[in-house]
Amino acid sequence: MALVSLTGAHRVGKTTLAREYAQKHGIEFVETSVSAIFHDLGLNPAAPMSFTQRLEVQREILKRLDAIYERYAGRQAIFDRCPIDLLGYTLGDAVGDSVPAECQASLATYVQECYNVLNKRFTAIVLIQPGIAIVDAPGKAAPNLAYIEHLNSLMMGLAADPRCKVVSRYIGRHILDMEGRMRALESNIGGAEQVHLQAGQLYAAQGGLLH
Repeated sequence: MALVSLTGAHRVGKTTLAREYAQKHGIEFVETSVSAIFHDLGLNPAAPMSFTQRLEVQREILKRLDAIYERYAGRQAIFDRCPIDLLGYTLGDAVGDSVPAECQASLATYVQECYNVLNKRFTAIVLIQPGIAIVDAPGKAAPNLAYIEHLNSLMMGLAADPRCKVVSRYIGRHILDMEGRMRALESNIGGAEQVHLQAGQLYAAQGGLLH
């Protein structure tokens, strides 16, 4: 296993599950805080902003996260966030006429940039779906269940998009206890490793041409 990431909406248990997996399997766990980046930029992540400004901020977040991903290249680590998350939250705001005409091309470029970083840095991603009980806590995103479901649907589609070249899996939303989620995550990561290995063998057998 190289770099693997969990992905999914907020308040679904990504960070807790990734940390537990890392401890159990003796690999590195990397927590990525987008809120910290907002604050570092002098911005409030909960404050309203134009889509143009949000896209600028999202591009900076991608740049900073990619620098973190790069530091772990060649190591075994699990992350609690990947570019699919960034895409989900960005496109989650692209509703109605919120995206001005002059921003359309920039948005398309950003989407491709996210996929480029994802494909370059990661071996596999596993999407964690909603379902666990949500308890209000300081510093946590609001438990807006409709928005969480909206993000989950977006991220499922983004992970299944042909532009996503890494192995993508998801944990069934009916699996809610930590033990069950851990078994599912282990199975998904193990399956992803096998797919990655077979792809590498096929690449070598075909003289470097992978179809």
